[in-house]
Amino acid sequence: MTDRKQTLAELKSAWLRHLNLDYRNLLWRNGLAKIPPAALELMKDKKHWGRWDENKRRILINEDLILEHPWEATLGILGHEAAHKLVSDLGGFEDRREEPHGPAFRKMGRRFGLDRFYLKACVELKDVCPQPWVAPDLPPADEGFRQILVKIKKILALSG
Repeated sequence: MTDRKQTLAELKSAWLRHLNLDYRNLLWRNGLAKIPPAALELMKDKKHWGRWDENKRRILINEDLILEHPWEATLGILGHEAAHKLVSDLGGFEDRREEPHGPAFRKMGRRFGLDRFYLKACVELKDVCPQPWVAPDLPPADEGFRQILVKIKKILALSG
């Protein structure tokens, strides 16, 4: 494996570890820790920032989301997909014909305090995205982590 491929593989592994911690923390903070978490995976996709795969029980997060947007946006999309997962796990659909972004989805997203910006069917990410949820007991995003993401972007740009 070349150094670039190895570095990219290590970065993806670090992203997944960080996403898993944030995801489990979200469940724990909202009294949902006993619900089995989904597997988290990275994906490449031109149309979606994230996706809940009910059949394979996994949440997929687009690698480009992490590279192109603030970490808050990544967490917002993670929360969006977690809401889909929890609706399917907890049987929140009043009717299985309900739209994927219908009342059960919005109710679940609001249950764990997801900003309504992330509760739309098509989340239009901008340069500045709102915090996905407010958790007064958590410190703000670590500036060191932001600097690491900037370095990752530069390394990936150099690797082509």
